[in-house]
Amino acid sequence: MKLYIGEQLKALRKEKQITQEVLADVLGVSYQSVSRWELGVCYPDMELLPSIANYFGVTIDRLLSNDNVSKEAEEKRFYEKLNSLPFGSLEQMQFVEEYYHKHPDNDYIAYVLQDIMKNYLLVNMDKVSDYLPDMIKLYHRLKGTCWHEGAVGNIICVCPEEDLKQWLDLCSWNSSYTRRGCLVSRYDVQLGHQKEYHLHQSIEAFENFALQLDRRFPDAFGPTRKAEYHRGVLKILASFGDGTTPPDGWALFYAYKQFVLAACLFGDNKQEEGWKEFDAAFASYRRIFDLEEKWLPLGNAIFSDLKVSRDYHSMLDSEGKEHEVYGAFYTNFCRAGFLHEFLTNERWHWFDEVRNTPKYLAAVEWAKKEAEKEEAEKNPV
Repeated sequence: MKLYIGEQLKALRKEKQITQEVLADVLGVSYQSVSRWELGVCYPDMELLPSIANYFGVTIDRLLSNDNVSKEAEEKRFYEKLNSLPFGSLEQMQFVEEYYHKHPDNDYIAYVLQDIMKNYLLVNMDKVSDYLPDMIKLYHRLKGTCWHEGAVGNIICVCPEEDLKQWLDLCSWNSSYTRRGCLVSRYDVQLGHQKEYHLHQSIEAFENFALQLDRRFPDAFGPTRKAEYHRGVLKILASFGDGTTPPDGWALFYAYKQFVLAACLFGDNKQEEGWKEFDAAFASYRRIFDLEEKWLPLGNAIFSDLKVSRDYHSMLDSEGKEHEVYGAFYTNFCRAGFLHEFLTNERWHWFDEVRNTPKYLAAVEWAKKEAEKEEAEKNPV
């Protein structure tokens, strides 16, 4: 049976906060010997075991029995005790902290400790200043591990509002711990923040819809199937309004999808139906670009009376407070420059039969002029 005395010795030494040199002096050996023991290169002489055990206040059995079987037994006892203690209690936190000091190299236990600190603070928010520094230390301890993003999420749940942005900026957009998801969790678990929870949940719904509804349907399936797909997308967007027309907050997105549908219909030799969608899409772009209002309504109770900016970069709640949009990445359809590139892109060969018609050329020319205006506003001389 393999002995894990080196690992046990290292854990005990770290728990006692002493160096290898100090332990070597106590035992009357070289620090290289202690290093070799901890690396598992060799074991201490049998005569030294009582001295080592006495010095650390443990039994010789504990020094020698740190094999996989005993590890599993110890872990089982740990989780049984952990689950028997009141959830998020000071007692539970202190118990895990003691266990962590015995196993400082265990990433998961470090995360469990930080998570329990979060749970404790959620019902003891007056203690945040006492425990947040320890949570931040554990976050740095967990950098580069699979628990790193969860550690950020825990801190977001309890950190002061003035520190919130710096922690949100550490969130990844493509993980389960997104910035919006962490905000939803923060206000979900904090008492007395139901209003903020519902607000961010509504913004999250908008971001998810915008992201999922813009998923690309492969051209390889052909124009008929792609047209059916986009009819479904348009039907969902229209449901946010009166069932036939979307609210202005979705109008450009809806118009962009209509242009794609028109291309599919032209590619399927359904020109009359294609022009119907094309004309409606072009009219929507012109109407929205002529609006002076910065904030456009999204409609539907799902979005809680929120309004979105025309560029989809921010939102306005019912109290006039602005919120950054995090999760809607594909928002180029809001730009006239995008529309011009879309209409002139040779990849959309389904437009080829109508590209030289006066109606199509008029749309291209309008998009070009609007794109030039955008560029001038973006880069004023």
